[in-house]
Amino acid sequence: MASPPTKLFLHDHPVSSYAQKVRLALREKNIPFDFETPQGFGSGQRPKGLSEANPRLEVPALLDGDVKLFDSTVILQYLEDKWPESALLPKDPAQKAKVRMLEDVCDTHYEAINWAYGEINLFNRATGELREKLIKQIEGQTDTIISYLAKQLGSKPYFNGDDFGYGDICVAPMYNRSVAYGLGAPAGSPLAEWHKRIREREHVKTTFAEMEQGIEKMKGLGKVFREQNFKREYRDHRLEWMVKSGKLMPVFVVTGM
Repeated sequence: MASPPTKLFLHDHPVSSYAQKVRLALREKNIPFDFETPQGFGSGQRPKGLSEANPRLEVPALLDGDVKLFDSTVILQYLEDKWPESALLPKDPAQKAKVRMLEDVCDTHYEAINWAYGEINLFNRATGELREKLIKQIEGQTDTIISYLAKQLGSKPYFNGDDFGYGDICVAPMYNRSVAYGLGAPAGSPLAEWHKRIREREHVKTTFAEMEQGIEKMKGLGKVFREQNFKREYRDHRLEWMVKSGKLMPVFVVTGM
């Protein structure tokens, strides 16, 4: 049984859905770790610890002794390989592939939709007619992906099947953001009941609470970002969302969440 000689360290941000995935996986596997948001993260600086762990200056980035990893999918795969005795992935190859596809959809499509909604509502990146147009698109896009997730869940209690696992960890941070924005599935629906069920899990409850606290701290930062006119760096799928939605939002801040 593999066990870390010292605690792992996670470069983190409480609101990042990708970082939430990693915190959930570490907690579900009962792997001790410390975590911290890099000092100066999102300000255009190059935080030393983060820049050494991830040249893209994005969180999450995980340190396990001399091993330095970035990208939430890579990190989760590493945790599965090193600590297989507390496996999160299903054993069945077909089901394993299914939850990995869920992860890909959530990471490259769903996250961008949530991100755009947050940018508009937290940072006022769009106003007036543009805001109304983008919000309407986001609501439609969210409905579409929630319908997809509902079909994938079906009548199962969890995306992993009978037990909470990898698929649930990958969907949970993304769907919870929709719920926080008032865009979740109807009350009483299987997806809403799944969300209610997982929120009762100790590690999920802790991780979601960290996200909620992080959002509160981020409110009001839009004005600061605009006044300081920071440059903007985009994850590729977020840039793709803006192109497909027909509008590039104003440039003012660097982020690696």
